[in-house]
Amino acid sequence: MNMAEAIRKSADLKERLLAYAGTPGFVRRIERERIRGAGLGMRSGTDPGRAWALAAEAAIFGPAEPGRLTLLERYLRHGRDLSDGDRDLLESWRTASVTGVFRVVRSERDSVVLHNLIDGLDYRVYSNVSDDAVRAALFRRFDVGSFVRGSVLPVLDAWVFNGETCRLPAQGEGSEIVSAQALQLVRARPDLPLRNPAKAERAREIVARNHELFVKWCDGETYAGGGPQDIVDEFGWFCADLPGHGTEFLLGVVEDEIAGLERGLEALEDEENWEALVDPPEVGLAHHPVRGLHLVWEYSLAFAPLDEREQPLIQWPPGRQAELLRAALDSDIPSAAIELLVGYTKDPDELFGQALERPGFRWERDWPGVVRDREPGVDQGLPGVVMLPERP
Repeated sequence: MNMAEAIRKSADLKERLLAYAGTPGFVRRIERERIRGAGLGMRSGTDPGRAWALAAEAAIFGPAEPGRLTLLERYLRHGRDLSDGDRDLLESWRTASVTGVFRVVRSERDSVVLHNLIDGLDYRVYSNVSDDAVRAALFRRFDVGSFVRGSVLPVLDAWVFNGETCRLPAQGEGSEIVSAQALQLVRARPDLPLRNPAKAERAREIVARNHELFVKWCDGETYAGGGPQDIVDEFGWFCADLPGHGTEFLLGVVEDEIAGLERGLEALEDEENWEALVDPPEVGLAHHPVRGLHLVWEYSLAFAPLDEREQPLIQWPPGRQAELLRAALDSDIPSAAIELLVGYTKDPDELFGQALERPGFRWERDWPGVVRDREPGVDQGLPGVVMLPERP
């Protein structure tokens, strides 16, 4: 199959995917994606057709909500009209579609070379439009040095555009708009920069180094607890000690959670809710060597049954440790935070087996399955930092 034939096949498959997304069963899902896309800066103006197309593409290619399949994955699973070649191409789209903010490096008659500010890689991209006049008009938009936001799909050894691209201004204040769009995208999708193996490796190095610093900062512990104001202050102090924070990487969701915690404290002060300020709930920071920093509430639910170092002679009532651990596992404490404490207990196999009511439980063998059930769709091997995009 040559490139022209592959592009025609990709256009046909894309049309079939859009038709699938347009079936009545996905109406509510498409609407949720439309609302979410507006929050990510994917503006559609007042054109309802464009708004639907953007939302449909998001539902097709993902990422999906935790525990759900993208529409592409559903189509792969249930589509009866797919040839082996169709399945191979769709599978490549499932694993290798790329969303980014791109700088036009070179423009040719039938393709453009784009540099992605998100992952630092170059992409040779063809149009998925068969009409010569329309294609020529499309490529006239790609001036060398200009910027576009969009997504591309792999076809053979090249790429095709996936749906619409949004031109971004590149002059004057436009460069700040480009930077803001790229930052917004990586904060929403921390996995995107990690497509570049060098960035993925650097992210792992940063998390491992941050973990060492956190443990040293906490006198050998992987957890620091206290009241909300204590944690807000400690988070700021810790970030100030991290080389490259804010210039090479961010810490991801935990930064938004800390900001929310700070706003909550300010609201309590404004309302003069002194009782809540004097007797605050327990909150803490836990740092995993791969998954990075987490904000956790009521961490003692997990810590109490597992930590047998400080009070090794404590006599727990029969079943109490398993009961506390079961409550922690049923809470929204991240699996990575619970995993940190396993080394503190004498027999995690026995304790987790009791808590999960699974006789014969083996930590190393069975814990990954528990994590998949607790946090479906979450890649536990993903380094827990946001690698910042290149400047325009």
